[in-house]
Parts: sequence; C-alpha cells; structure tokens
Amino acid sequence: MTTAEDLDDALARLDGSAQAHLKRLTRNAALLADISFADILVCVPVDDTGTEFAFSAQFRPINAPTVYPADLVGRVCASSDRPLLAMAWDRGRLMDGGLYLPETDRWVRTLNVPVRFRDQTIAVLAREFEPHLQRTAGELETTYFSVFRRLAAMVADGTYPYPAEGRATDVSPRVGDGMILLDPNGTIVYASPNALSTLHRLEFTAPVRGRRLSELGLEQRAVRSSYEQRIPYLEELEYGDRSVVVQSLPLLEHGRAAGGLVLLRDVSELRRRDRLLLTKDATIAEIHHRVKNNLQTVSSLLRLQSRRVASSEARAAILESEQRIRSIAMVHEILSREASDEAPFDEVVVSLARSLEDAVTSPERPVEIMVQGDPGALPSHMATSLAVALAELLQNAIQHGTGTDGEPCLVELHQEHDGANVRFRIVDHGGGLPDGFDLGRDAGLGLTIVQTLIRDDLGGSLRLAPAERGAGAVATLTAPLPHRPASTS
Repeated sequence: MTTAEDLDDALARLDGSAQAHLKRLTRNAALLADISFADILVCVPVDDTGTEFAFSAQFRPINAPTVYPADLVGRVCASSDRPLLAMAWDRGRLMDGGLYLPETDRWVRTLNVPVRFRDQTIAVLAREFEPHLQRTAGELETTYFSVFRRLAAMVADGTYPYPAEGRATDVSPRVGDGMILLDPNGTIVYASPNALSTLHRLEFTAPVRGRRLSELGLEQRAVRSSYEQRIPYLEELEYGDRSVVVQSLPLLEHGRAAGGLVLLRDVSELRRRDRLLLTKDATIAEIHHRVKNNLQTVSSLLRLQSRRVASSEARAAILESEQRIRSIAMVHEILSREASDEAPFDEVVVSLARSLEDAVTSPERPVEIMVQGDPGALPSHMATSLAVALAELLQNAIQHGTGTDGEPCLVELHQEHDGANVRFRIVDHGGGLPDGFDLGRDAGLGLTIVQTLIRDDLGGSLRLAPAERGAGAVATLTAPLPHRPASTS
C-alpha cells in the first residue's frame, strides 16, 4: 500500500463532520505556524490501533526557519518514531518534549496537541522547531507564543477551529501583517510593531496599550460580534484613502470569550491597483465601443457609395468590403461588453451567421446557416482575423451552395477546439469544386484574403476538399490557440 493510499484511508475513517472540522483546522493552521515561530504538522491515525500516523497537512512559518524543507504530507510514521505524538493521541492531552530525527541527525522540540471534535480525538497537531534556531524571546515572541498556547488549548477542547469561519475575503491578514491582543473587555493588551505601523499610517499615533479600539477611531463591530457569537469576524474599513482589513478571533476558555486576537492588514495599495484595473478595463471597453462605432460609420458610407455606382461589378466589390468591415465591427461590439481582452467566439460566429442570412436571403433563395459547437473565448486579435476569414468562407459557401425556387441554401458551420487548435468546418451542398481546382493557383480575392489572414495573422492553415457525402465542398480552417501558462495555485 502506498503512503497516499494510507492517507486516503486514514481520512476516510472520519465521518463527514469530523472531516469538515479537520479541513477548517488545516485552513487556519498557517496562523498557528506564524504565531508559534515553528512548523505545524497535522497527523491522522492510519487505523484504530494508533500504531501508525499519516501526515495530512504541513505549514511552515513565515517568520522563522523551517525544520522540514521537504514536504511530509502523505508520508506515514510509526508511533515508535514519534512517541509523544502517539501519547497525545492516546491520552487526549498536550505532550511536550524532545524528538530525534535520525534522517538528519537532529533533535527538535515538539508540542503535540490532540485535535478534539465532539469528545473524540480525531487527529494530532504537532508544533516542531529547533531550539538553537529560535529567536531571542522578547515581548513579541513571548506574547505570540502565549496566544499560541491558548489556541492550542482550544484545539484540545474542540473549540478551535471555530465552527463558523466568518466572511471570506481575498486578502485575509496573517500574523506578520499586524496583531493586537485584547483582554476580555476588549482593551488592548499588546500591539505588534507592524500593527502599530498600520495604525500610524491611519494617523492613530497615540499610545494604544490600555485603550479600546473604538478610542483609536477603529470600529469595533467585528470585535463585538466575534465576542458575542464566539466566531471570527472580518471586515474592511476605509479611512480616507487608506483601506484596512480587520479580522477578529475570540480566544475562548470554557466556551466564553476570555480575550481576542485582532489581525490588521493595510490593503491600500491593493485597492489602488484594483481601481486602476477597473479604470483600465473601462477604458479598453470604451475604445472597443468607439472603434465599433467608427467602423459602422465606414460601413454605412460604403453602402451609400454602392448605391451611386453604375457598374454591378464595382457595386459587388464595395458591398464585399462593407461586409468585411461589418465583421470586424461585430468583434469590437462584443469586446466592448467583456471585462477582458477576449471574446466569446461562439457569440461572434452566431452574430456573423445571422447578419449574413439577413443580407443575402430572399424569398426566391432563402439562406440558412446552421452553427454547431463552441470554440471558446479567443483573444481580440485572433477573433478579428477569424471573423473576417469566416465571413469570406461563409459568403463563398452561400454563393456556390444550392437553393433556388424557394429551396433553402443550407450551409453548415462546425466549430471546435482541442486545447491546442481551434477548427472550423464550413460545408455547402452545391456543385462542389471545379475539376483540377488548386487553392494556391485558382483562389479569387476572397480566398486570397482568407489565406493571408490565416497564414500571416493566425499561423494556421486552410484546406478545401469535396464533401465527404453527396455534392458540395468543405472548407477547413485550423488555427493554433495561444499558449496559456499553467496555473501555480
């Protein structure tokens, strides 16, 4: 059996509520690592005997060196290798002492905390560090560790992690951002240097110890709510041009709030960047909108010009150009409604198909373009070139398709993507390709434009072939999708 299977089996032994409790602990364990200047490991027994444990989570502190540069998650250890961990599991109380690591020939200090849930031990949380690498204990270190001991006691009596986690946020503060310790009455007992720096940026320069947050001008809604309901609360406050995220955590003893932990994070720069991005997005959308309007104006001028041209050949050429401009305008219209520089291309294709149907259909020769599939969202430069190319291919298919005496001219457009390429197949049911047709030699202006766009702008290919079944022809357009960097989350 692999260690991954051991871990899966160990977690599967827990019922749904216990698993949820353990997941909440895991989401909050980074706080415990930071506040204790040590590595935090979460271990679950492989079976009921408690002779083996699997590491289910690992967190390294941001303010101290780690004991374990390599990940332990998924590994299994014997109780004989970690006797204090096994004793914490078996006895249901905190076990503190030394631990020898034979693989690195080092001794570390370990505090093992039983993770209790509904009067049952479901896991063990271990705090581990090398004593000789520990920071000199000043007021900050002493205060932080005292808070850790209180949270560890809550883990052991089942009140931490909290049953409800409060409102989520994209910028939850960590201990290193700034920490304030409160007594049961909400009076400040200690404020870390980073917390003081945040308060100073908010122009709260008076001494803070012995005062309440409200006396500093900070709202206490989150603190009051966390004390009353015994769950964490988080809110974002605005002070002029400054923005601060405040998270309040109640410190419980015997089910009652015996103090509180307030974490502060100055997010002013993040919010400034958010506003800049929103402004940038709005500017880009406005540019697309104006380009669309200008192109529609050019399209209208060309349409007016076509009505004043006597030559039917010249009129057809002008109207073809007008249709190309209209295709580009469609892309910009859709981009003006999007928050990114990508267009949902199925929407572009459907709009293009309906526009062509309206332009060329008549009672004597109705035209129907059947669209299938979804190529996904495409970058604006790619969408523009594809829209013009597809418009030309569709017009070509309509021109050479069947449909007289009230019979519809049916054109099929199939679109798909495979992750690497986007592909379009346009099928008509006309007379097919002329004998000896060669795309490189026999292409007219429209197909020449298409080939140029596909080859030079998209790096793709175009193929014309007879229909697989029946009369007609198939145009296949293939273009590579832009490379998207893999997610690192």
